[in-house]
Amino acid sequence: MISKGIPKTFWIVIYPSPNSSMKDICFDADVAGLMRQTRGGLSEEDIVGIYAYRDDAIEKASRLLARMRELNREAGLVNAPL
Repeated sequence: MISKGIPKTFWIVIYPSPNSSMKDICFDADVAGLMRQTRGGLSEEDIVGIYAYRDDAIEKASRLLARMRELNREAGLVNAPL
């Protein structure tokens, strides 16, 4: 398969669940790896973004995790692991 213009490795950020950690929602992949993830159950709706640069992905994932912690506190789940 040809994937012209796409970085060999890119970064995927998915929506967190209440107990997600950074490694759960931010990971690197290549085209074949992303295809395997979708066969394993990852859907387009799960993906927040695909980033060429790690720092951009970590920045977005950090904001999502911070928001999830805030929601956990509001729901009384203060000690829920992240």
